[in-house]
Formats: sequence, structure tokens, C-alpha cells
Amino acid sequence: MPRARLVSAAVTAVLVAATSVPNHRLAQCDHSGSLITIALADIARGEYSFDEGSDGSWSAPNRAQGLRTRADATGVYVTSRGPAPARWKLALRLRAFGREGALLPVPPAVVRAEGARVEQVRASLGLTEWYVNEPHGIEQGFTISEPPPEGDPGSHIILEIAHSGDLGASADGDDAIAFAAPDGTVALRQSGLVVFDDLGRHVPAEMRLVPGAIQIAVADQGRPYPL
Repeated sequence: MPRARLVSAAVTAVLVAATSVPNHRLAQCDHSGSLITIALADIARGEYSFDEGSDGSWSAPNRAQGLRTRADATGVYVTSRGPAPARWKLALRLRAFGREGALLPVPPAVVRAEGARVEQVRASLGLTEWYVNEPHGIEQGFTISEPPPEGDPGSHIILEIAHSGDLGASADGDDAIAFAAPDGTVALRQSGLVVFDDLGRHVPAEMRLVPGAIQIAVADQGRPYPL
């Protein structure tokens, strides 16, 4: 589930593999030396850290979920992880942002990463999209620094995320989206949408499917920013 401790104000959901591979367990050592403890912790953290590629993109494995994530200026790409070629690929691209009826196209982002967190910053929109890669799943989040300048202030804020690749999307209960292969096998599940305002209070929001995309609708009326 999304964890409020990551940020005090954010829009978050979690993407997990439908069938996770067993958690990697580090070998037990009888040594009491702090250097060994530190080394093992560094190895564990490194398994989920993002590394920069020659093309300027950032990628990270997720051993517990059996996934690999790559982020660039246009979107995020999640694939199955293993020695063989990836069985499937899912691309997620933020394509529009703003108020209902006044959505704005989204420009390429400035991408930066530290450890297991990667960010796609769009300063012109006051919007940062981010992903945290941890054993429990890949947490997707958005930090909105100020209300969109256009549209009816009484309408919802919309984040519209296009999806493409080998997996089809369908609603899975009231608060989840399943991504499945053509044969119906579910590979990924996105769930746990939660939104906080600048005071750490919950903000009403919903996640829904539209043709070719996921929409996150946020009722921000009267809420202090950032969200």
C-alpha cells in the first residue's frame, strides 16, 4: 500500500506483479562486525536503485516483484525481469494534466534519480511525477505544487496516463486496475490510490479507465497545496 511517510503531500498508487517471485534473502552471517552489516545493507539497497544509461534514461530491477523499470523524459516502461527476453512490456506516459474540460498536453520531463526513487519534473506545469522501487511494489506518485491555471476551479484535477504495450487494462474492483496478457493472464495490478494535501489530510480521488488511458480525478477544492 502507499505509505504517507514517503511524502507529506502527494497523489500515489502502487503497481505490483500479479505473481511475485520469492523475496531474495541475504545469507545469514555469524559475524558481528558493523562493516559486514553495512555491506549487506548496501547490497540490498542496490538491488532496487536506479542507474543511468548511456541514452539518459534510468532503470532499476525489482527482484521481489520480478520486474524492471525504465524511465525517460517521455514515460516509464515496466517489463518482466529474467534471463530470457521480457515476456511483456507496459508503457505508462502522462499525456494530459489540468482541470476537467481544460486538459493541457504534457511536455517532456527533466529526469533525475537518487537511490530507488526516480522523478520526472515538469516545472512549467508545477508537476513532479515520481516512482519508488521497493520490494512491496513500484509506487507511482505525483506532487502538484499549485492548482492548474485554467478551467473551472470547482471541477476536478485530472491526471491522464496513457498505457500501451503487450498488456490490456481492465477495472479490478472499485480501486484497482489489472493489466493482463492477451490470454487473460494478469501480469500487473495497480491499486491503493491515496491523495494527501499539504497538511497531510486525505483528499477525495478516484482512478478510472478511459480509452487508452488511466485517469486520476482529484477533488482539490479548498485544499492547501501542494498535493
